[in-house]
Amino acid sequence: SSTIQKKLAKYIDDSSFQPELVQKQSNAATSLCMWVRAMDVYAKVSKVVAPKKEVRWKETADEIGTRREMLVGDVFVCAACIAYYGAFSGPYRRTLVSRWVRKCKEKGIPVSDSCSLRGILSTAVEVREWSIWGLPTDDVSVDNGILVTRGKRWPLMIDPQGQANNWIK
Repeated sequence: SSTIQKKLAKYIDDSSFQPELVQKQSNAATSLCMWVRAMDVYAKVSKVVAPKKEVRWKETADEIGTRREMLVGDVFVCAACIAYYGAFSGPYRRTLVSRWVRKCKEKGIPVSDSCSLRGILSTAVEVREWSIWGLPTDDVSVDNGILVTRGKRWPLMIDPQGQANNWIK
């Protein structure tokens, strides 16, 4: 507490209360001196960090609330992606998603501006694992990975570079 810190200040500020100097008098007191100084530093840092933790918690709670509000539209767009992406190119997929997002907003369906299959149906850990197994990390490859792992049908993979084939093995 601040009361204890004020009482300790006279010792902490004392130039002879340094571990190197205290050690000349007593080894046991050296450890105590180091502990007291460490607790003082911890208390000072804690005063700075605690409010930041509170702010981070509030920001995270707000972000979760926003994502929850957008969940219906985001899942709707992702379902459309799963149903229609197929063999479309990356640019055409982005065009489709932007049209679907615009239509959702026109109809009053809450949806994220940055809605993506990758953002809703995968995690960074999963994408990293796929990358380790040979799948490129570009959006089209990750989206295709989601389609393969989440789809109920067997996908037809047109894979001239062999990347998907290596990843599947």
